[in-house]
Amino acid sequence: MSSDTSKSKSLSRRERESARHRQEMLDAAEAAFSEYGFEKARMEDIAQRAEFAVGTLYRFFASKDQLYLELLREKADIMEKRLGEAINAGKTPLEKVRNIFFTRLDLFWDHKAFFRLMVQETEGSLHKPRLCGDENLAARYQRFLEQLKDYFEAGIREGEFRDVSAHCLLAAFEGILRNYVARLGYLDQDAPRDPAEEEAMFELFSHGACFAPKSQ
Repeated sequence: MSSDTSKSKSLSRRERESARHRQEMLDAAEAAFSEYGFEKARMEDIAQRAEFAVGTLYRFFASKDQLYLELLREKADIMEKRLGEAINAGKTPLEKVRNIFFTRLDLFWDHKAFFRLMVQETEGSLHKPRLCGDENLAARYQRFLEQLKDYFEAGIREGEFRDVSAHCLLAAFEGILRNYVARLGYLDQDAPRDPAEEEAMFELFSHGACFAPKSQ
């Protein structure tokens, strides 16, 4: 039995109902923020989507800012868990980097509305006040980038990646992935998922980054 299932069964009926209502509100907030943007979305819009009175929404979340941060925390937990599983499944640095790349694409398609919101909110930069409003969230993201850089450094030592700066490899990796997701999340929202295109995107990165032995 999973820990989540055990925890759920240990809650009272009222607590389970409260948790369900909270999740419905977070789901409604994700949809509203994605459609209108953070600034234009109103608590009234979110309450209407969740089918609750505005007063009920405020009993769970004191403000729109708090609701937004709770949504970020929820998604961060999901992504951290999925990425951790993907990393553990890889044996070599290259396998770990590849698993991170495609797991992040899986997460995009599983949570497309949230990623569309992130594209709107960041506009090319992650250093927005709302995104940095929770020091723990900012620290978690920084730890992930440092971990990814460590895999590049290990891959350089083992001959899987070219002997260039790990920061350079990290910038290329993040640039390709983030811009691809941004196009699908904002500029080309109706495009279907294309596994061949995703593989080509990774090859564009890896063929430039991976060590290529000299011809004999």
